[in-house]
Amino acid sequence: MKVAGIIAEYNPFHNGHKYQIDKIKSAGFDYCIAVMSGQFTERGLPAIADKHTRALMALKGGIDLVIELPVYLATGRADRFAFGGVKLMDSLNVVDSLCFGIEPESKPYFSSIANFLLNPPKWYDEKLASYMKDGKTYPEARVCTLSEYFDSDTLSCLNGSNTILGLEYISAMHKISSSMKPFIIDRVGSKYNDTECRTDGFSSAGAIRLALNSNHDSLAIDSCPEYSVKLLNSLNLKNVNDYSDILHYKLTTATDYCDYLDVGEDISNRIRSLLPEYKDYESFISLVKTKNITYNSVARNLLHILLNIPKDVTNHANYARILGFRKESSELIRMINEKSSIPVINKLADAKITEELKLDIMASSIYDRSINEYKKTPVII
Repeated sequence: MKVAGIIAEYNPFHNGHKYQIDKIKSAGFDYCIAVMSGQFTERGLPAIADKHTRALMALKGGIDLVIELPVYLATGRADRFAFGGVKLMDSLNVVDSLCFGIEPESKPYFSSIANFLLNPPKWYDEKLASYMKDGKTYPEARVCTLSEYFDSDTLSCLNGSNTILGLEYISAMHKISSSMKPFIIDRVGSKYNDTECRTDGFSSAGAIRLALNSNHDSLAIDSCPEYSVKLLNSLNLKNVNDYSDILHYKLTTATDYCDYLDVGEDISNRIRSLLPEYKDYESFISLVKTKNITYNSVARNLLHILLNIPKDVTNHANYARILGFRKESSELIRMINEKSSIPVINKLADAKITEELKLDIMASSIYDRSINEYKKTPVII
C-alpha cells in the first residue's frame, strides 16, 4: 500500500488542487491524506468556508482522509506551519511520501537548497537566529543566511511562495528524521500570490477569494470544480471584518499582548499605541504594519491574541482529529488507528480534551457561534 500526504488549506478547493491529487493518484499511490488547516489560516485570516465544508470539497476531489492541522500550528508563520504539518503527517506512521508543488522556474535550483537544508551546517541556525535578532523578518533572515552559501541565481527560487514552503517541508523532515520522501509536482497556472483570476481555469486561491468577495463570481467559478462552487454558494462566506468587534474587545481588555504566540514587545507597543485609531479588523492590520512588519505577520499576531493562543504553546500536534473520509478508505483508517503514535479523534465527545484541543474548540466558537464542536462528526462520502 502506497500512501501520499498533502499539507493544505483548500481555501477554497480549486482546479489546481484537483490537478495535484490526480497527479498523485496517477503516480501509483493508493491513498492520499490531507492535513488541512481548520477555521483560520496561515495568513492569520479566517478561512472563506468552515473546515468541514472544505473537507467535503477535498473528499469530493479525491482526497481519502482529511485530518485537521491544529489552529496553533495552522496560523503560524511558514516554518511553524510546515513543521507542525510534517510532524503530524509523520506521526500517523503510514505516509510514504509528502507531496507538494513548487514554481517550475525554481526547479533547476530547488534540489541544491533542499539538500543543504536536509543536512545544514551547525552555523545555519545560529546565523538565522542572529539575523532575526537584528530585526529582520523570518523570510529576510533566511535569505541572508542562505546567501552566505549560495549564489544569487540559486537564491532566486526563494521568490516563489510554494517553493519557500516546500523548502520548509524539507527542513522539517530533516529535523524529525522522517522516513517520508518528498514527491514534488510543478505548480500550474497562477502563482500563489497572484490576485487576478486566469482564463485557463488555474487561478490562485487568493485570486478566487478576491473574486468571490468582489461579486465577480464567474471568474472564480471557472477555477473551481462544480462541487466546490455549489458548496460555496450555499454559505455566507467569511470575511476578516466579521470579527472586528470581538477583536477590538479583546485588544481593549487584554493585559499583556506579549503573552500570546509570536507577539514581541515592538509590535505589542505599536498595537497598543494605535488602538485609539481602530476602525475595523482589516484596516487595523494595514495601520499596524510597517516596512519591517508585514501585513501577514500583523494579521497572525492579532489572530493569536484574538484566539488566546499562548506564547508557550507546543510546536507539534498531540492528536490527529479526523474531519472527513471516504467510505472506501476504511483500510487506511484501520492502519492509522493501529500505527499512529498520537491519539486519533473521531468525535470530541470520546476524546480527552487537552489544552491544545481547547484552542481548536475556541477557534470554532469564535469563527461561527452556531458551530457546536462537540456535536460535529467526520464528513463521510
